[in-house]
Amino acid sequence: MHRTLTAVLLLLVLLGLGNSKIWAISEISGSEGAMTADYAEEADSQSAQLSGNNRVLAYRSTKAISFLDLGLEWGTFAIEGKSTSQEAELSSDYVNLILGFSFRLFPSWLEYTLDLGYRLGVDRIKLDRTTTSGVNRHKIGGLSEEPFGRFGVRVLLGENLFVGLSTEQQQQLFSESKDGLSPEVTAGNTTFLTLGYRFGGQGYWRAPIKSGKSRSLDPCLLHRVCDPS
Repeated sequence: MHRTLTAVLLLLVLLGLGNSKIWAISEISGSEGAMTADYAEEADSQSAQLSGNNRVLAYRSTKAISFLDLGLEWGTFAIEGKSTSQEAELSSDYVNLILGFSFRLFPSWLEYTLDLGYRLGVDRIKLDRTTTSGVNRHKIGGLSEEPFGRFGVRVLLGENLFVGLSTEQQQQLFSESKDGLSPEVTAGNTTFLTLGYRFGGQGYWRAPIKSGKSRSLDPCLLHRVCDPS
């Protein structure tokens, strides 16, 4: 199932790259977020909540395929926490493929985004395990492929700038076994603050013409009826 979803998203990205409109309206953004997740280790019956930071640099092409957006993101996160006898630290470097939908309702300076993503990551977990003989450190690595979802709201500033808040959820962050241990990190959740810039196409608002009247409010253009005199 995971491989199939990855193939579908990659195909959509390639189709979008072949579309001449992909460069028409695009945006770049940087995000930083507070991240939490649940840690469990079955062998020692340990559990804890991990927390830390998640950072993302993103490129997004709006309406690349019909009404759908395509995005590519590069990110890294590091979260840690303690249980009774273990201290866990999970870090990851990852790439996200995004298939999204962005829209505006009211007021016009608010924009909403709804994204389905697929994460390809290189994950590493460090475990400091306290036993009767002392503290033993274990390092376990692995590759991850997992889907996630994200919902966000943006405030449009001027012609091209925007700031936004979004929340992202991923069910499975890490699950590997080594040295008799089977650490698992699930229920990942990140709240992001985003700053971005949109380029190409038109700005967020129409520039006024001549006397200051907006072209979109000109009754002559609205109704396509003009007095020839």
